[in-house]
Amino acid sequence: MINPHLYDAGFFHQIEIQRASFNEYAEADALSNLELQRTQLAAQYQNDIAQAINTGKLEEAYALYGEYVRVDDSILSTALAQAGLNADAFGMNNSIYNMKKSDALALAQYTGDYSGMAIYGWTPQQIAAANQQWVDDKIADSGFLD
Repeated sequence: MINPHLYDAGFFHQIEIQRASFNEYAEADALSNLELQRTQLAAQYQNDIAQAINTGKLEEAYALYGEYVRVDDSILSTALAQAGLNADAFGMNNSIYNMKKSDALALAQYTGDYSGMAIYGWTPQQIAAANQQWVDDKIADSGFLD
């Protein structure tokens, strides 16, 4: 059996923190862009509505306000839908990563070749120790040294 202390769980934790941080940054950037777009839209419509009111075109002002509400709602709906898609994609990518890591570890435990774990952050020392642990376990299980 592989000693669970041979690999650095902290390394994987750091990867997960970096992924979450990147995701939070992307969300914050998207929200910032969304707010800028909505602010610019509101300013444009406010000016157009004020101009319509000042020229006595109240029906046009009312129509512009209705259009503003529809456009703003559309922007929000699109942003929420995209955020949901982004969250789904992030979750799927994370699941695929974890499945591949799990498969690589299972293969390594079966074959005793842990070199493939390097792409998941294992150091050469951890790989060598895991390889040696596998050999030691096989020898112990065989009863060869008894």
